[in-house]
Amino acid sequence: MVFDFIPNFVDPIFNPLLSLNPVLALLIFSGILTSIIYFINKIFVNQKELKKMRQDITDVREKLSEAQKSGNKEEINKLLNDMMKINNDYFKQTFKTLIVSMIVLVLLFPWANNAFGEKTVVTHPFISFISLVPLLNLIPNWLAWYILSSITISWLLRKFIGE
Repeated sequence: MVFDFIPNFVDPIFNPLLSLNPVLALLIFSGILTSIIYFINKIFVNQKELKKMRQDITDVREKLSEAQKSGNKEEINKLLNDMMKINNDYFKQTFKTLIVSMIVLVLLFPWANNAFGEKTVVTHPFISFISLVPLLNLIPNWLAWYILSSITISWLLRKFIGE
């Protein structure tokens, strides 16, 4: 198979985590992956440009609101075209990060699924609730814990770095 080299690469790095409590092991795994994805984002995306684009979108929205109140259809069409162009540029900037992040996840998630697959990693009312909701009950316990951990770690990382 094409991805047979992945366990040989990933196992030496992450297998020591398996000697820990599964909750802690998955928390550390989540922290490592979240940090990798965060720094990929920092490398591939021009943050100043994204901030400028977000401000431009806000400005265009304000102008669009004023144009809609005045009923100026020409101005509305021009502003809608401007907003589509800015949104398209924004999407192009963030899409390359998404692709690289997905590659990282596709390479590392199989290891986590093999390591934690059928285990009940954590019992928490929220995660127990997820297992009761149709379709959401298809989410493995380890993945629910990974998602909650990743969101928390991402938030903490941004606060720590000062964003």
